[in-house]
Amino acid sequence: MKHFTLTHQEKIAIISFDMQDKTVNLLDQSTLRELQSLIKKLNQDDQTEGIIIKSIKPNFCHGACVNFIQKIMRTHDKAHDLYQKIWDMQTFLLSFNKPTLALINGQCLGGGLELALACHYRLGIKNTKLRLALPEVRLGIIPGLGGTQRLPRLIGLENALQMLLKGAPIREETALNQGLIDDMVSENQAISQAISVLKAHKKTPPKPFRLYHPNNLMTLSAASALAKKTAQGCYINVENLLQAVYEGLLVDLENGLKTETEYFVKTLMHPNTQAMLKTLYTDRQALRKTAKFALNKYPIHHLGIIGGGFMGSAIAAHALANNLPVTLIEKDQACLMQAKTHIDELLTKYPPSKRPKLKLTQSYSELKNCELVIEAVTEDLNLKHDILTQAESHISDETILASNTSTIPITELASVLKSPKRFVGIHFFSPVAKMALVEIIQGKSTNKRAIDIAKSLTATLQKTPILVKDIRGFYTSSVCMGYIYEGITLLCEGVPPQLIENLAKQIGMPAPPLALIDEIGIDVAWHILKESEKDNNSPKPNAQVMALVDQLYQAGRLGRKTQKGFYNYKPNKHLWEDLQPTNPSDIPHETIKERLKQAQVSIAESIYKQGYISREEANVGAILGLGFCPQTGGPIKD
Repeated sequence: MKHFTLTHQEKIAIISFDMQDKTVNLLDQSTLRELQSLIKKLNQDDQTEGIIIKSIKPNFCHGACVNFIQKIMRTHDKAHDLYQKIWDMQTFLLSFNKPTLALINGQCLGGGLELALACHYRLGIKNTKLRLALPEVRLGIIPGLGGTQRLPRLIGLENALQMLLKGAPIREETALNQGLIDDMVSENQAISQAISVLKAHKKTPPKPFRLYHPNNLMTLSAASALAKKTAQGCYINVENLLQAVYEGLLVDLENGLKTETEYFVKTLMHPNTQAMLKTLYTDRQALRKTAKFALNKYPIHHLGIIGGGFMGSAIAAHALANNLPVTLIEKDQACLMQAKTHIDELLTKYPPSKRPKLKLTQSYSELKNCELVIEAVTEDLNLKHDILTQAESHISDETILASNTSTIPITELASVLKSPKRFVGIHFFSPVAKMALVEIIQGKSTNKRAIDIAKSLTATLQKTPILVKDIRGFYTSSVCMGYIYEGITLLCEGVPPQLIENLAKQIGMPAPPLALIDEIGIDVAWHILKESEKDNNSPKPNAQVMALVDQLYQAGRLGRKTQKGFYNYKPNKHLWEDLQPTNPSDIPHETIKERLKQAQVSIAESIYKQGYISREEANVGAILGLGFCPQTGGPIKD
């Protein structure tokens, strides 16, 4: 056996999972074949009274290998053949004839949790940061090894749908309360307690699931309505997941698993699923892999941040949450205290005793031991020039200097530096802790070492990096502003604002354009449009659009930050009444949707074709950074 070891204790078989050549355990053809062989052998062994499945690694199992799923899709291109392949795996998980217990530590995700669900019992190991999830929905697929059937039968329909539709992990307390795990045990007592549970096993017939119980019907109806409102018909996997749950729970478990397999295959064979898997898994994993290589070559032990405002303090908090010490520079003691307050608010889950060191100072000389220093002050070119010049004079020759600017060209910022080759753009997105993307911008003089150290930081902070060559607005801001600009253009053409917002959601955009500009800040958009007016290489903004944005800017309607913008936020969030057109336009709905989508695609394609970004990074960046129509796999097609 390559991935599993088998031992016995008190007539209980202990299967230990330790996938070779991988940092985590995954289910693929090799591991499934070995595990199936072991289970078959133990089922036939009269001396074996029960089976424990545990992990040698820090995490139980991260689920099915997506590369394995993609390979199955390529080699079984007919629906019937694909169904049979998946059903063979389902049949294996139905073959746990002996009392079986999953001893779960760390993360138990996707197919790993489905493996645990197929067992008769589940014990969690204390102090291993237990996390359980079925995250398939986030990759555009659905659980395909029993998750949609076993989970509702175990923890109830409402709790199960929360996990299935959100894909977010739950912690040990919730898992224990819901009955997803039977008990929590200490590591040194885990095997003995698992053996006791198996020795006390009594065979009980499964309870039939009552789907037509009023509570279940109400739950399913509410979940379907909410999913329809959120997905807007864009996500075939969400629709198929709900159908698999509904139809599967009408019958016994085995027939329910057949129903799940049918919908799993249907989902896998849909073109949108294949596009999402390529971008959100294959391409994203490749980008994260390059960042991990950079981390191994250039580990970062101390991060410097200049500017403790909204973004600076958020970056600092996220670094501290990922065990990276931070030195933060501000202009005076009052600003330092304000930054500390914001950092403490963001780190409420992390007691001060468990955080790495945060040094708050006004002295640039304290940056001398940092491998990387990020400037994160307001978007003012002169201010940034002054700060970067000061920072360069105090940091070591090996330290990389970066800016978190979202709009100012990196080459322009680097013009005041003596060593522009070690200067790079590192654009974080807000909220920093939640957004998975970081945009790295390569100036004309930026060298590979600077880029690699920027990538190293993204790996430390568990982000996905994309690399973009230096242009005004970079990649994500350019595409984002194109989308917002088109939304405001449609508004100026007489399209009712509520129609613009609703149709944007119908193409799969999580944030409609007018709501998005309110979140970014109308003052930020105003400055970008003003810079575009000055730039001979940028198209001039539409006069009506500029006039409307200027009107809101001058009136102090700057978006959510001032509680008024395109929306009013008091007493409840609603579109500003003055935006309603006097003569509404009759532009067809499909035309509006196409314009909103094409506004982003055309800018993305232009930047890609000019060689500023790769196809893979353009697609990953558009979806992770902007939420661009995830079901399409991104704006750049093969």
